[in-house]
Amino acid sequence: MKGVIIFVAIGACVLLIAIGGMWSLVTYKWTIYAPGFSHSGWRQVTNGMAAADVRNCIGGPFRDSGSSSEPVWDYSRGYASIFRYYFLIMTNGAVAEKRSPFTR
Repeated sequence: MKGVIIFVAIGACVLLIAIGGMWSLVTYKWTIYAPGFSHSGWRQVTNGMAAADVRNCIGGPFRDSGSSSEPVWDYSRGYASIFRYYFLIMTNGAVAEKRSPFTR
């Protein structure tokens, strides 16, 4: 009985990993990135980086939303809610917060 439980638990883990991998591929395919955006450039962007330096790393955003005091620069978009989001919250002309599926 103990062996059956372990077998089922391992099978469930493998299934969850497979589903996660497929979801990652689906969201990647449905994501449209801003011109000039690259993942290597995104990794170079840090909090406090000036807007001009951000544009040198990953280009301009698709759109500048949010408020005038705290604009949000969107670097990705997609269909419905199935896409990987990449955006920056800017304050005083510099990055205040960086958000993506891989940052919290």
